[in-house]
Amino acid sequence: MKNILKHAASLCNKKTSEISREDIQKIFDEIIKEKKNYVTANSILKHLSPIFNKAIDWRLLDKNPVYNKKAQARIKI
Repeated sequence: MKNILKHAASLCNKKTSEISREDIQKIFDEIIKEKKNYVTANSILKHLSPIFNKAIDWRLLDKNPVYNKKAQARIKI
């Protein structure tokens, strides 16, 4: 949970309805830029998605900004 809060801190000052797919992509890109691995980035996505699904259930959102964000894998050549 601590890791999620660290990487998703930029979302804390936004209303749920203001969070976009671009915000999620920025988080993903920042994790990779910090030289973290794709496992960390994908784990954050995996944990954020159910939170947004619950917001949809509660009618706070119309769609999940994490939905269709594909997990990434680094391919070693």
